[in-house]
Amino acid sequence: MTVQELARQVAQRTTLSDEQARAAVDALLSSVVTALRGGRAVTLHRLGLFKVKATPELTGVRAGEPTVRPASKKVLFRPAPALRPPR
Repeated sequence: MTVQELARQVAQRTTLSDEQARAAVDALLSSVVTALRGGRAVTLHRLGLFKVKATPELTGVRAGEPTVRPASKKVLFRPAPALRPPR
């Protein structure tokens, strides 16, 4: 689902116009990105948890040559219980 499709769904389920729904979806996504860039976790009820995890620098050998993967950060997602597959 694209942002445009999501905004259309929001407009259909609310009294918002298409433009207002798109602005609301854009504001939500912008807020999530800002929080994650600031190192904060974001929990969206019935969807899941987004959080930033730092990964350390790793060294190794590839084809006989030493390699280094620099330290970085990645976003992890843990789905809410309703989205998890049954065991």
